[in-house]
Amino acid sequence: MVFTIVGVLYTWLPPPPRIFFNWLKYQQFKFLVYILLIHSARLGWPDRNAGRGIGIRALAESALTFSLSFAACSVSGGAIMKINGRCWNCLCAIIAVWATGWSTSTDAVPVVSGAEFGQLDWYEGSGLIQGESSWGRFDFDVSADPTDIYYLNVRAGNANGLGVNFTPADDWIIQNVPLFSGDIAEPNERNTIDFNIRDLGLSAGTNLQNLEVEIAVTLNVLTSSSDVSAAADPVLTQPYTVGNIIRNATGTLDGNGTVLGLTPSIVGEPSGHKSQTAVDKKNIIQHKKVPAVQENLNECLPGSFARSIKWLDHEYDKFNIKRTAQQILDDLKGRKVGANFFVASGKNKNTYEDMVASKLAYVRETNSLEMKVLDIKNLFNFMGIEVSGISPIDFLFRELKTEDVELDYGHHIITVTGIYKQGKKIYIKFRDDETQGNNALGDTGIKRGQLTKGADGFWEFRRDPVKGSPGSFFDVRVVFSESVPEPSSLALFGAGIVLLLIVSLRGKRALYSRSCVSGK
Repeated sequence: MVFTIVGVLYTWLPPPPRIFFNWLKYQQFKFLVYILLIHSARLGWPDRNAGRGIGIRALAESALTFSLSFAACSVSGGAIMKINGRCWNCLCAIIAVWATGWSTSTDAVPVVSGAEFGQLDWYEGSGLIQGESSWGRFDFDVSADPTDIYYLNVRAGNANGLGVNFTPADDWIIQNVPLFSGDIAEPNERNTIDFNIRDLGLSAGTNLQNLEVEIAVTLNVLTSSSDVSAAADPVLTQPYTVGNIIRNATGTLDGNGTVLGLTPSIVGEPSGHKSQTAVDKKNIIQHKKVPAVQENLNECLPGSFARSIKWLDHEYDKFNIKRTAQQILDDLKGRKVGANFFVASGKNKNTYEDMVASKLAYVRETNSLEMKVLDIKNLFNFMGIEVSGISPIDFLFRELKTEDVELDYGHHIITVTGIYKQGKKIYIKFRDDETQGNNALGDTGIKRGQLTKGADGFWEFRRDPVKGSPGSFFDVRVVFSESVPEPSSLALFGAGIVLLLIVSLRGKRALYSRSCVSGK
C-alpha cells in the first residue's frame, strides 16, 4: 500500500522543465527510483524482523510491478502525450494497485498458534521415576510461508505465583528454530520442542506451574534475548499454564527378558534447540505426509516401521497396501514384531533380527523392498544388506533424500521425517508416540531433537552431553532405511534377502529387543 500511494502521487507529477531534463531522461529517472525502492526493500524493511505487516517479497514484487508498468505506460503515453498524458498515468496507477494487492496476497508470514507448555513426569510402568523433571515441552501449530524460512524464538520466565504482569527474565529457552517454507515441509504442522527448566533457574523436582512467555517469529535469526522482546507477537506474549505430561520410560530387557529399571539420572536433561545460525535450503531434507501412529507400551518398533511403510506406500504408489498406518501396526504385531513378543529362550524365541525380517517379509508380500542397515553397535548379522564405512549423519542425509528411515538410540526407535544442519549443529525431525497407551497425548505432531557426538565418538540423541549423565544409554545404535529398488537391483537384492531370512531363522544370536522410552 505504501508503494501504491507513492506511485499514484508520483505519476501525477508533471515532467520537470526541459531545461533540466528531456522527456526520455525523465522516464529513466523514474525507472531508477523504482529500482532503488526494490533494492531497499530487499536489503531491509522495518516490519520484517517483527514478522508482521506486508512481507518483504510482496514489497519487492510491488515495486517491480510499478517500475515496469509505469515505465512501459509512460513510454506509450509519451507518443500521444498531447492527447491526454495523465489518463495513461491513471491507467498505470490502477494496474499497479491491482498488482500490489495480488502480490501481497501471495505472501504469508508463518502463523504460530495453539501454543502449549508442559513439564514431564517420567514413569516406568506404574512406578514414578522422576516427577517434575527438567524436561519442559513446547507444542505449537505453524502454517508455513510458501517460500521463505522463518525462525521461532521463545523467551520465558517462571511466573509461579507472580501474576499476569510478570516480565520475563533473561531466559531465552528456545533459540532460532527454523520454520520451513511450504516448498519444503507441510503447509500446516504441529511441532514439539523440548527445553530445559534449568534455563529458568529451576532444578529438577520443582513443579513449574506458570510461565510468562514472549514468542517471536522473524525472517532473520536473532542474537539476543532483547531482540526476542522487540519482535514478540502480542497475541502470543502472555502467561501460560504449564501442564503435567506423563512419559513412559520402560527399561531394557536383559538376556533373560528381565526388565532393568531406570533411575532419575538416566532420565537426564534435554539439550533443547539453541542456535544463532541461519539454515540453508540445500542443508534441509524433509518428508511430507508421514502418518501418525498410536502405540501401546513397548510398541515403538512396530510403530516406527508402520509409519515408514505407509509413507513409502504413499510416496511411490507401488505397494498398493490397502491398510492405514495404524492397521499396519496391528499387522506387524500379529507377526510378533515388538518388545512384548521378545522371548529370550525356547524354540519360539523372537529376536530383534526376527522382527526386522518380519517387517521386510510383510512388505515383500505386495512388492519388492530394498533395505539397508547401518549397524553401528554390531547388533546384527544381516549379510548382504548391512552398510559400513559411513557416519550416521552422512547416512541420514543420503538415505532421507528418497527413502524412509528409522533410528534406534538404545531404548527407543523413531521414524525420522527430516534432517537439517544449522551452523555446526545437526537436528532431526521425527515422529514417535511420546505417551504410549494414551492416544490423546501420543503421536500428535512432528518433534525435533539434536544429534551430538559424544566423547567416546558415538553419536547421541535425546540427551544433553554437557548437563546430562555420561554413558551410552542414548547412543545411536542402528539406522534402517528402505526404498523401492530399481529393476536392475532386484536380482541382487533377492539373494541378499534369502540370506537375511536364513540367518534370522537360525537365530544365531539372542539379541535385546526394543523396550521403549516414549519420545525420549
